[in-house]
Amino acid sequence: MDELRNFLLNHEVRMGEDFQRSHPVYYDALDSALLHYFSTFRTRKTTAHLSLDIENNSREALAFNYTDVFNTRDCINSCHNFFELLIKSLLLNVRTANEARRLNFAGKLNCLSENIENEIIKDYTFLIDDPFLVVLNELNRLRNDMTHDVSKSINIHGLDFLMSQRLIPIILKVIKADITLGTIPKYPINLVTHSGINILEFISSIDYGIEEYSKPKSSGHLFMQLGALAHIKEIGRVCIQNTLKVTDDHSYSWYDNDYEKPHLRDQAFVELERKNKCFHSIHKCYCCGVKSLVVYKKVFNDFFTEKDTFVSWANCYSCNYNIKNNLGDPCIFGLIPFELFPESVED
Repeated sequence: MDELRNFLLNHEVRMGEDFQRSHPVYYDALDSALLHYFSTFRTRKTTAHLSLDIENNSREALAFNYTDVFNTRDCINSCHNFFELLIKSLLLNVRTANEARRLNFAGKLNCLSENIENEIIKDYTFLIDDPFLVVLNELNRLRNDMTHDVSKSINIHGLDFLMSQRLIPIILKVIKADITLGTIPKYPINLVTHSGINILEFISSIDYGIEEYSKPKSSGHLFMQLGALAHIKEIGRVCIQNTLKVTDDHSYSWYDNDYEKPHLRDQAFVELERKNKCFHSIHKCYCCGVKSLVVYKKVFNDFFTEKDTFVSWANCYSCNYNIKNNLGDPCIFGLIPFELFPESVED
């Protein structure tokens, strides 16, 4: 045991000592949380529109057909880790590192509330104000349940509501407080697209209530809000992953650094797709800014109506953004100023 422990201790990575960071370590946890959350759409994109049929989907159907359990669990764990590391960093203003480390999540929240007059902590008192405190306690319960009983999770509707309507508003307040205090120099670049879409701000504009799940037929409001959320999740996934892949101007790839200007290679490949029998059009991608977004259309005969219909999808060969027309056109939700998908078989 001592031999193994000594070996592992000798191979520790000590951020702040071995190398410096431009942002606190809890932002790494945030990146992980958001990437896992955004990825819950990617893994279920083909049937995502069916999950919006609130009245006709049983709990069992939502769990089996539309819920990405692995990304959901990692999202909840990373969200919990983000807030725990954030609160611990605040408590270092009034406690030693060992004291802060020994407190569990609830203990950290209580300690935070006992020191709200501290010069630094007072800018984050929203964490212990209702209703945010209720949300963080519920996050703690979920994380504990899912960690200690792997048979438990929450389905896609539960995760979407928790993230979009409860946790992301708190996260936005943390980011703004960190910028104001100089903890981070600017808004995280991996959360804003090249076309200027601010991922978290867009999600914060999506507004719906728990009560709408009990009366989904009263209006199309819930359907539209969940549709917008699905679209922005795919954009968010690409935004985070693409920042890790290439430099901001696409002139350099972190994983293929001998090949200059990789976006030109992507655009050259896209031109070859014009020969694809399902090719429809090429656009500048509103995620990465490269003209490598190809729209496809496949016409087929519908078995039930015996009439021609079609399916359409778009794929960016630079940033890997991928979306189908089963959730409507991105322009419906104000994400782009033009219609991306064809409207008819003849279009």
